[in-house]
Amino acid sequence: MDKKELREKYIRIGVITSPHGIKGEVNVFPTTNDKEMFKTLESCYMLDKNGLQPKKVMGCKYFKKLVILQFEDVVDRNTSETLRQKELYIARDEANILARMKRAMILVSSRIIWRPALPLFCRLKMQMEKSIWYQLFLNSLLRLIWQRKT
Repeated sequence: MDKKELREKYIRIGVITSPHGIKGEVNVFPTTNDKEMFKTLESCYMLDKNGLQPKKVMGCKYFKKLVILQFEDVVDRNTSETLRQKELYIARDEANILARMKRAMILVSSRIIWRPALPLFCRLKMQMEKSIWYQLFLNSLLRLIWQRKT
C-alpha cells in the first residue's frame, strides 16, 4: 500500500514514542485535535514494514500531552520497545462516525437545538447500526437525555 492510498483510506491518529512501565503500555503522541477520541477507541491499525496490522486497544490513560495505550497482544516492556516510532491509523469512515457522534452529543447537550436534532439522530442511527461505536453512542445519548429529565 503506497502513501497516497494510505492517506485516502486511513487517518493517522498518533505515533508511538516510547514504552510506559513494565506491563506493555506505550506512550502515544496524538496527531489529532481530539485527544478524547482515544477513550472510545477499541481498535486501530499500526503501520510497520509489513503494512497495516490491526491492534485491539485494551486500555487508555492520559499523561500531560501524551496518551498511554495498552494493546491486547503487548504484555511486557520488551515487546513494547519494538513498537517505537510506529504510526497508528484508523479507517476514514470510523473517523467520520466519531466526528458525527461528537457533533450529535453537542446538539443533545444544547437546549436550543434539541428538536431540530431529531432527524439527524434518525439518519445517524441508520448509518451506525452496524458500527462498533453504535452502542457507545446510544448509551451516552440515553444518559444525557436522562440527566436532562432530572
